[in-house]
Amino acid sequence: VPATLADALVRPFETAELTDKIVGMTAETLDAKVCSLWLVDESGKLHHKASRGFAGAPTEMPDYLIYPDAAEDKEIKGITAWVATRRKPFWANSHAELRKHVSWQGAWDPAQYGGKEAAATGFHSMYAVPLLLNNELLGVLKIENPRNRAHFTLADHRKCDLMANYVVLLLALTKQLRLQLLPSMAHTMKSPAAGIAMMLDQFSRELAKSEPDLERLRLYTEEIKKPVFAVLTVSQNIMAEITARMDPENPVETDLLEFLKNQLPTLNQLAPKGIRVDLSSTSESFAVPLNRSERTWLEIVVFNLVHNAIRFSPAGG
Repeated sequence: VPATLADALVRPFETAELTDKIVGMTAETLDAKVCSLWLVDESGKLHHKASRGFAGAPTEMPDYLIYPDAAEDKEIKGITAWVATRRKPFWANSHAELRKHVSWQGAWDPAQYGGKEAAATGFHSMYAVPLLLNNELLGVLKIENPRNRAHFTLADHRKCDLMANYVVLLLALTKQLRLQLLPSMAHTMKSPAAGIAMMLDQFSRELAKSEPDLERLRLYTEEIKKPVFAVLTVSQNIMAEITARMDPENPVETDLLEFLKNQLPTLNQLAPKGIRVDLSSTSESFAVPLNRSERTWLEIVVFNLVHNAIRFSPAGG
């Protein structure tokens, strides 16, 4: 479980499901025949991530460069690239109006309409907006050809701008979740993982002897159990946190003292012989409203604090 979780957290985030939902929701909200989303990739290019209503094959989707601010408009290849570079929205209500833009290249026309001539009659209206987070460019969101109307209205523009802000929020929250979880997991698992490696090495050395000391092997086994249990506990907490984020619930009154008492059996299993984990309180109860996600994070906090205290407690502490 920890290995699988770590692999999922450190690999590049797979946005396919999220971005597909984004374009579907945007197209439905704005009643657009076509909606497309480009995100900035690791190389700094705009890479197509998802679309709704695109007529061509996914391999026909063009990538776009993001140009320096000093670049002239005529040097920027593609209106999508212009929106990203200039960080400004663009609106066109006819193909002729689209072609007037000095950055227009027509790369989208063959893939979507079958050619530039077909695009001249098939295209009606387009609105493209940059996705910005604190002036950092995340990508570009485009809508094209409203259903049953000639062009998008100013009200549609406002809706699209709101959708763009919502997309930025979704992407930012996803990134924030990963940045919070990964350091927490790495910090918490580093010590027990190192302990497992060290004890296994000692175990192997003893086992390789002509007459292994069974009592020493038993002690090594007990020492290995503790960090393994610690890693298991943390991985369960983090998996519970991920589940809670995807399926949030309303806060419920939680007795903190009862909550802490329930942690004692687990924490005492982590303590070596001679070290005791007890709960001391001047109150009989202390209730606070916590949702499932908050209770999970509280478990992780308590685990971190007590685990550190156990490591540095003297014998009999």
